[in-house]
Amino acid sequence: MIRNRGISLNERLALETVIAATGCWEWQGLTRGSYGRITFQNIKLTTHVASWELVYGPVPEGLELDHLCENKICLNPDHLEAVTHAENIRRALEGNFQEVCKRGHKRIPENLYRGIDCKLCAQVRYQESKTR
Repeated sequence: MIRNRGISLNERLALETVIAATGCWEWQGLTRGSYGRITFQNIKLTTHVASWELVYGPVPEGLELDHLCENKICLNPDHLEAVTHAENIRRALEGNFQEVCKRGHKRIPENLYRGIDCKLCAQVRYQESKTR
């Protein structure tokens, strides 16, 4: 297990994670581009990738992780699947694309970041992080 100053990476991830009713493990710390971020042993990581690698090992080369729950701050490895970039985008734009986000904001072009992520949710998460 990777350890840093007496605390392992999985313990560090657990410190800033809340388990939601949906089963999502929601990261409550720093986010960037709607994804949880953490620095561990001077390495910058996205929290969902760090969580996946603790359970399954490295993400296979040429693949990326798709949030099956569509919750970008979720780091529950059971909610992630390693897929090609093309498949990840296809799922986001076709099969899994909802008219509203999980907080009920309309997914219209003016409210989307990179065509997928809800800008209003990102603003809410940012404001919530400032009050902690």
